[in-house]
Amino acid sequence: MNPTFKTYYNHEPKDYTVRINNYGYRICSPGFSPGYISRKNYVLHYIYEGECIFETDSKSYRVGPNQMFIITPGNIYNYTSSHENPCTYRWVDISGTNFDKFISSTGFSLTRPVVSDYSDGRIGNLLKEMTDKGKMSGKEINGYSWLLADAICRKEQTSQSVWEKYIEPAIEYIISNSEKKTTVSDVADYLNIDRSYLSRVFNECMGISIKKYIYNYHMDIAKSFLTYSNLPIRDVAMAVGYDDPLDFTKAFHRTFGMSPTKWRELNAMKIFK
Repeated sequence: MNPTFKTYYNHEPKDYTVRINNYGYRICSPGFSPGYISRKNYVLHYIYEGECIFETDSKSYRVGPNQMFIITPGNIYNYTSSHENPCTYRWVDISGTNFDKFISSTGFSLTRPVVSDYSDGRIGNLLKEMTDKGKMSGKEINGYSWLLADAICRKEQTSQSVWEKYIEPAIEYIISNSEKKTTVSDVADYLNIDRSYLSRVFNECMGISIKKYIYNYHMDIAKSFLTYSNLPIRDVAMAVGYDDPLDFTKAFHRTFGMSPTKWRELNAMKIFK
């Protein structure tokens, strides 16, 4: 039986511009979470199967297959593997003498810690190739360091204009109108572009349909209201675009496997106590 967790280390000197320090994989059990911690280097996590919720900088992101999230040095983070669809991921711990300058050119940032892979999955294939090889010499690992750095840079250079022109404004619109039952057409009309085109480029950049993104965002906002406030369920429903509390309760149960009231009992009471 294969282990569910494995780490491989690079023993070469540390004075490289881009250096993979260690890498590995984890097959998460349902609900697995490392707790709120921080790292001294950048750590890239790539989801292959299942889903997780990545939390950092007081925000949460739902991350699925062919998406990756990056942890920046010194920032507190946590992730929780889905109970219904636990995730499998591979990671690389990266640093280097000028890595801060490099990472700023990739498109990753504190405000955008999650990005999607190419349609052909080339970044995911690189990480899989590394972990499938297992233990390698330092020189082999350093070769992969540059292959990975080049792939990430090229990915962001090709998608940056689409991201800035359409994806970022779309997400800002969704966030600014969280109290409305926003539709894909609403977002497309706001951006003055075709609905089908928006759906396609959003899915390519984010690895999730814009319709699903809107739904997930509303559910995550509702979860925060239930956890950190005493608002009645009816008010929580209205705050995320549901006029009918029963429709909201059904949607919440379908997403998290329990009613809003039960979620509040299990989570909010711990905080208020």
